[in-house]
Amino acid sequence: GVWDELKKDYEEGRIGSLSELSTKIKEQTGVDISVMTLSRRLRSTVRL
Repeated sequence: GVWDELKKDYEEGRIGSLSELSTKIKEQTGVDISVMTLSRRLRSTVRL
């Protein structure tokens, strides 16, 4: 799904930040997910 594609883009560095990821999710799905929520959902992915 869209989430998996965008998560992959983020993990591979094509999306540079959580705020950019949030924007792209909103553009593609209409769902507004806060950066805090995203960081919780991605907490298994350690990236500084």
